[in-house]
Amino acid sequence: VEGVPTEEEEEEDLELYLRDPVTFPWVLTSLWMNSALSALDGTIVSTTINDVASRFQQASLVAWVATSYLLTTCSAQPLYGKISDIIGRRKCLLFGEVIFALGIILCSISRTIPELAIARAVCGIGGSGTSAMTNIILSDMVPLSERAKYWGYGSVLWGIFQSIGGPLGGILLSYFGVSGLFIPQIPFCIASLYLSWRYVEDYNEDMKTSWRRIDFGGSFFLLTMISSFIFLLSANDNKSLEQASWSGYKVASLIIFVLSILAFAFVERFVAIENILPFSVVKGSLGLMAFIYGLVAVINYTCLFVIPLYLQLVWGVSVSQSGWYIMSVVVSSSVGAVST
Repeated sequence: VEGVPTEEEEEEDLELYLRDPVTFPWVLTSLWMNSALSALDGTIVSTTINDVASRFQQASLVAWVATSYLLTTCSAQPLYGKISDIIGRRKCLLFGEVIFALGIILCSISRTIPELAIARAVCGIGGSGTSAMTNIILSDMVPLSERAKYWGYGSVLWGIFQSIGGPLGGILLSYFGVSGLFIPQIPFCIASLYLSWRYVEDYNEDMKTSWRRIDFGGSFFLLTMISSFIFLLSANDNKSLEQASWSGYKVASLIIFVLSILAFAFVERFVAIENILPFSVVKGSLGLMAFIYGLVAVINYTCLFVIPLYLQLVWGVSVSQSGWYIMSVVVSSSVGAVST
C-alpha cells in the first residue's frame, strides 16, 4: 500500500545511525552526567532525610520529602516523550535540566520540611525529564543493535553514583549541614546544562504534530489519582494503632481516588486521541512485564528510603554507615544490568 512503510524500511529506521563522531562523546557526557546527578541526589536525600528532619524538628513530616519527589516524577515523565516529538528533544532536555537545577537551589535554601518537600517536587519535575530524555535521545542516536550496550553502561554509572550517594551524604551533612547536601551539585547541573545546550540537537522534531494529540486530560486525572492514593496512605492523625480510624482526610482521599479512576478511564476511552497510558500496555506479556517492573521499583524504593530510616532509628546506625548498607542493593542492580 502506498505510504505504508514496509518491514525492511521499518528495520532500517530502527538501525538509523545519527551519531556525529565529533559531538557524540560530549552528548553522552551530558546525558550520563544527568543520570549520575539524579542517582547521587536520590541516595543522598534518602539516607540523610531522617537526620535533616530532626534538625528541622519536624520528623513527623519526613515521608513527604520522598512522596513529593515521586509524585511529580510519575506525573510529569509521561508527558516528556510526546512533547519532545513536537518541540524537539533538545528543548525538553534543557527544560528538565533547568528545572532540576532550580529544585536543587531551592533545596539548598530550605529551612523547613514543607519547603524541602516543595523543592523536591520541583526536582522531580526536572529529574523525570532528564531521565526520560536521556533514554529517548540515546534511542534516536544509537541503532537498535547497540542500544542495550549503552543502556547497560548507563545503568552501571547510575549504580556507582547511587552507591556513593549514601556515605557521601552522611559526610556532607556532618561537616557542612543541610545546605552542603545540595550546593556541591549545582556546578555539575550547570556543566550538564551547558553541554546539552552546546552539543545536543533536536532529533525527530515534528512541528506538524498537533498539541491536541497530547493527553492532558488523562495526565491530569492520572496525577489526581496518584496524589489521592498517596494521601490515602499517608494521611494519619492518630498517634498509635489503638487510635487508628478513618479521618476526614482519608475519606476525602478515597472518594477522590475512586472518582479519578472513573474519570481517567472515561478520558482514555472516549476523549484522548493518543492515550498517555495505552490499554495495550497492561495486556498480555507486556502488561505482565510492566507489573513485575513495578514490583521491583517498589522494592527498590523501599530499600532506598525505608531501610536507612530503620537502621538509623532502630539500630542506631549513623547516617554515613546506613549509606554503606544499601550499597549491596545498588551493586547487585548494576551487575544485573551489565550481565543481561
